Amino acid sequence: MKKELYHLTIANLDPAAPELGTKGKVVSGPCLHYSAPSAGGWGIVRTAMLVPESVLLFVAPHGCGRHGSVSSVQLGLRSRIRYMDITEEDLVLGSHMDRIPAVVEDILSCLPKRPPAFFICASCIDDLLASDYKNLCLRLTERYGLPFVDCHMNPITANSSMPPALNIQRSLYDFLCKEKNTRVPKDTLNVVGHFSPINPNSEFFSLMNEAGFEKVLQLSACQTFEQFMEMRHSSHNLLIKPFGRVACQEMERHLGIPWHKEFIRYHPEGIRRGYEGLETFLERKVSWQSCYESCMDSISQWRRRLKGLRVGVGIGVNGSPFEIAMALALCGVEISFLLSDAIMEYEWESIAQLKQSFPDVPVYTSYHPSMSMAEAVPEEADVTIGFSASYVCPSSKLFTLDADDQHYGFEAFTALLQGVKDALNSDISARALLYTKGLVV
Repeated sequence: MKKELYHLTIANLDPAAPELGTKGKVVSGPCLHYSAPSAGGWGIVRTAMLVPESVLLFVAPHGCGRHGSVSSVQLGLRSRIRYMDITEEDLVLGSHMDRIPAVVEDILSCLPKRPPAFFICASCIDDLLASDYKNLCLRLTERYGLPFVDCHMNPITANSSMPPALNIQRSLYDFLCKEKNTRVPKDTLNVVGHFSPINPNSEFFSLMNEAGFEKVLQLSACQTFEQFMEMRHSSHNLLIKPFGRVACQEMERHLGIPWHKEFIRYHPEGIRRGYEGLETFLERKVSWQSCYESCMDSISQWRRRLKGLRVGVGIGVNGSPFEIAMALALCGVEISFLLSDAIMEYEWESIAQLKQSFPDVPVYTSYHPSMSMAEAVPEEADVTIGFSASYVCPSSKLFTLDADDQHYGFEAFTALLQGVKDALNSDISARALLYTKGLVV
């Protein structure tokens, strides 16, 4: 007998539910966490490789190293990553820590030129052993005269105050804080927290240029380490995804760069308020009004195209599934179902609005083990957004909307709706995309 899949409805979501570390309020009670067969993507090692021209040594048991190596080959990063296998004997004696300097020496001697930055990546087993990678990196920095930074692939900290996604972004921007040269403040703006460059068609760039900024700098858009180091001279940091919060705090502490968060949004009203908040933070005029009016004028056209379309929104989308659902509902889309593991503070505003219009929409969670037995959710959808939603609704068309495509500002609203429309006419294979994007590890 098949058990019913655990879920809540929008109306049942409770802001007084228990917290789960820094990830927000849980969507289910205490239970085992089922992990869907689409992990990987922007993992720790791939994220570290955002620092241009850097090299990474991954120190881990062969199981961790094998899955990371397969993923790095899929993503074309293998030439910049080295692996040091550690054994049970190493772990018992701690002898692997003594071997790392010699391995680093071998790597540097074999490279055609010395890299400007070097990561030493530890696995969770070293975190359990309290291995001192920070001190090791300090000694290596002194020895070679190039910056070494530690990073950690440690899923055991997922529910702690410093989960992997926050910790790796702290490591990325630590190179800016370690630079000893004098900081020379410039009229440039850093955008922090995301993985891929913001779509160049976004009005955000022209608005920032009109506001007086010479450049908008993004780590993911830097081609050289020297370009990346320019970010330490910027006058302001804008945080657009939660992952970069600690990095912004560290840059403010070490470099004196003030920061402000305006997360990725797709609903026009949320985007408008974001620009207003940005104006206050920057103390500059941001001429967003005509973009907002144009966006609002387009809604009637989108309603004619999308009204009555059934859409499911999943985990892993580039933004909040609840906020995305609100933006879709604005254009007459019917929300079939949502997937969410935990709800962050800023999402409750969207949930409160959804409760008024869609109180009975089911919200599934991969935290519950019943999802491991799911061939499909009972709800049907014409389009699903995100791999997790597609996995539980295989008859639907897929729109990935993942971190490989970064939209921001009013352009994000148009990109969301156009992506849904395009998905209807697409024969894209979810299975093929999983492997293309390095999600299966």
